[in-house]
Amino acid sequence: YLQYGSYPVVNPQNETFPPQFHVHRQYLHHVTLQTDSEPVHLNISGPLAGDWFAVAFVAEKSNRIVQKGLHLQCKAWLTSSLRLQIAEEVLSLSPNQPLSQQISIMQYYRFYTPRDTWSATITISSCAVLPIASDVQCPLILVVKPLALPSVEQDLNLQDQSVVNCTHTVSGEACSTVVTPSAENWNYILVTVENATVEFSIHVEFTVCQDDSKKLLLTPEEATETPQLSSSSYSQLVVKPTPVFSFINTSCWKNVPLVRHTMVENFAFRYEPLSSDNSSSTSSALNITTDETTLFKFDIYPIQDIGGTLEINIVLPSTINITMNNITIAACLEYTMRPRLSANGSCGSDISNNVNTSSEDHRVLTMLVPYPEAGPWYLALTPRCYFQENEGNENEVVDVRCYSNTTHINLNIKSSSCIQDGCGDHGKCYRYFSGGFIFSTCVCSSGWRGWGCTDETNAISDFQLLLGVLLLTLSNIFFIPAIVLSVYRHYYTEALIYFVTMFFSTFYHACDAEMYTFCIMRLSVLQFCDFYSAILAFWVTLIVMADLPATLQSLTHMAGAVGIALGVEYDRTGLWVFLVPSGVGLIILTISWISHCRYQRACYPRKRTWLLCLLPGVINAAVGLVIFAFLQTDENYKYVHSAWHAAMALSVLFLLPERRESKGRDRSLNTSNCHVEELNDLNATFVYDGHQFLLPSSP
Repeated sequence: YLQYGSYPVVNPQNETFPPQFHVHRQYLHHVTLQTDSEPVHLNISGPLAGDWFAVAFVAEKSNRIVQKGLHLQCKAWLTSSLRLQIAEEVLSLSPNQPLSQQISIMQYYRFYTPRDTWSATITISSCAVLPIASDVQCPLILVVKPLALPSVEQDLNLQDQSVVNCTHTVSGEACSTVVTPSAENWNYILVTVENATVEFSIHVEFTVCQDDSKKLLLTPEEATETPQLSSSSYSQLVVKPTPVFSFINTSCWKNVPLVRHTMVENFAFRYEPLSSDNSSSTSSALNITTDETTLFKFDIYPIQDIGGTLEINIVLPSTINITMNNITIAACLEYTMRPRLSANGSCGSDISNNVNTSSEDHRVLTMLVPYPEAGPWYLALTPRCYFQENEGNENEVVDVRCYSNTTHINLNIKSSSCIQDGCGDHGKCYRYFSGGFIFSTCVCSSGWRGWGCTDETNAISDFQLLLGVLLLTLSNIFFIPAIVLSVYRHYYTEALIYFVTMFFSTFYHACDAEMYTFCIMRLSVLQFCDFYSAILAFWVTLIVMADLPATLQSLTHMAGAVGIALGVEYDRTGLWVFLVPSGVGLIILTISWISHCRYQRACYPRKRTWLLCLLPGVINAAVGLVIFAFLQTDENYKYVHSAWHAAMALSVLFLLPERRESKGRDRSLNTSNCHVEELNDLNATFVYDGHQFLLPSSP
C-alpha cells in the first residue's frame, strides 16, 4: 500500500472501524504480489510532490500455533525501485496576462495562488482550428488539478480534478471555469486536443479574501511576486501578504485563526481558536455567525504528527436558547484546500457530519481521522436554523430564519495516540518504530479485532475466557501426584523441579491471560521460568532413569541446569532448546542402560518394567508432544495445551524409577553385579557373577 502524505490506513480483513472514523484516502494505491519473482509495476500519473509512505505485509490466514523449527516459515523478500518521468514543458501563467498558444496534442500549465485565495477563473478565448474555419467549434478539453499534474490516463471525473469541455462553445465566445485552488501552492492545467491544431489564448484570474472578509480581485503585479520555499519539509510555497484592492460584492467566509499547542508526548497537539478580544489567549469556546460559513485552517506537521489520530470535537452547549428555533451545524473537513459546498450547502468532501440541538446526544460531534496526511487542513462550519414540530409519531422539520445572529460552540482540534490514547476495553495502545518512523496502533485481545478493537465478530465470551484461564492453570495440578511420588521414593531434587514447573506454569498462564489476569511478577520473567523449568523437568527425569552413580548424577544435573538456562535465554521458543537436552539425556540413558546390561548380563530394565512402566510412560509423553507440536490452534489452545500439561505430568508417574535406597541407589535399578527378583512368597533367585541360586524366602 502506497500513500501520499502519511502512513496508509489499510483493512485487509474487512474489519469494522470504530464509530465516527473517517478513513477515505484520496491518494492511496496498492498492489498484490505473489512469491513467483514476477515484477509488479505500479504507475501513478501526476503524483503529488512531497513524502510518500508504503506498508508491506504478508497476509497470514492460518490460525495454527506451530512449534518453531518444525514448520517452514514463509519468508518473502521484497525489492523496490522508483523511476520518475518529469514533464519537460510546464508553462507558468500570470494573473490577467493572456498567453497565446498553438497546440496539436496537449500542453501543461501551472499557476501559483497566494494566501487567502478564494477562487481562480480560467478562461480560453480566441480559440480557432487551423486552418481557420468559421463553422468549426473549439475542440479543447481542460483538466484542472491542485498540487499535481492532471492525468489523462486516469478517470477524468476524479474528485480532485475539474474537467471543462470547450467543444460545444459557440464560435467567438470564451470558454471559462471557476475552480477552488489550493492556496499558497502550485495548481496545474492540462489542455488536450485530438486530431487538430488549435490556437487559442489562456489566462487566469484570482479572487482573494482579506481580513475584512471581502473578496478581492488580484492584479497581475501582486500575484506574480516570486514564491519562496519555506522551511517546511513538505515544500510549501508562500508569498508576501496581498494589499487591499477593489471590493467585489459577495462576501467570503469568516476565517477564524487557530493557535497550536504542542505536547511532550508523541502525536499530541491541539488547536484552539484565538480569542475574539484581540488578546493572545485561546479558548475552545467561541461564537460563530448563523448567516454564513466559518472557516478554520490548521496544519499537520510531517513525520511528528502523522502517527496518531486526528480528533475534531464540536459541542453545542446546553445553554443555547432553542425556544425560537433549533440549530444544526454542518461540519466539512477537507485536505489541502478549502471545502467546496454546493448551492444547498452540502459538503463535497468525504469527511463531513453535523451536530444539532435536537437532543443531548446530538449536541456532541466527534470526527476521527487516523494517520492524517501532512499539510494544510480546512474545517468549514455552516449553521442552519430549523423548527421541529411533533405531530403524533411524525416529526416535521421546517427551515426558519435564525432568531440570533450568532451561536455559541465549543471547538477542539487535537491529536492523540490510537483512539483518545486508548483502545477501549478489549485492547491496548502501543507505539512502534519501523523504518525510522513512529506510529501508534491498537493490539486487541479476547478475539476482538479492528482499528480500535471494536469489531466483535470473533469476540470470545467472558465464560470462554474464564474457562481458558482455569484449564491452563488448574491442569498443572496433575503434577501433584508426580511430586508426591518423587518424595515417597526419595527423589527430592526431582520433586523440587516438578514443583517449580507446576508453580511457574500456573502463574505464567494466569499472567498471560487476556482478561482474567493475575501477575506475581513480569510476564517475561514468568515465561522464562516456565520454559526453563519444563525443559529441566525432562532433563532430570532422563538422568534419574539412567541410574548413574551419585557423583556423576550430581554433575549431570548441574551441567544440564546451566546449559538449559543458556539455551532458554538464547531462544526460548526454538526447537533446539528442547531437542538438545532431550537428545543428550537419551544418549546418557542409553549408555547407562547398556552398561547395566553388560555388568548384569541380563536385560535392563526388566521386561516387567518395560511393559508396565516405560512403554505407557513413553506413549503418554509422545502423545503429549504430538498434540503440543502439531494440533494447537488459536481456538483449541486452552484444551490442547491443558492436555499437554496433563500428559507430561502423568508420564512422570510411569517413568520415575522405584524407591531409592538410603545410599542413593535404586533397589530395582541397582547397578551392582547382583540383584534380587521376587518369584513368589517362598523362594527367590540370587544372582552373583552371572550364576543363579534358588534360595528360600525366609528370615
